[in-house]
Amino acid sequence: MTAKQQIATGFLAALIICSVAFMPASADSNTAPGKATTSRPATPVVATKTAPAQASAKEPRDLTYN
Repeated sequence: MTAKQQIATGFLAALIICSVAFMPASADSNTAPGKATTSRPATPVVATKTAPAQASAKEPRDLTYN
């Protein structure tokens, strides 16, 4: 590499490191880094199986999403 390429590579590496260092901890964080956020605790999502609904004999079934 030439001297100009080394200088450019060093500058770009420093720029990337600085941008990552000042990046917020989460994408939806609007506070400055280092401040504690006061958000609700995460609620776990539990998937459960439900019995299929019994359609009456008079109503046709919707077969759109099989």
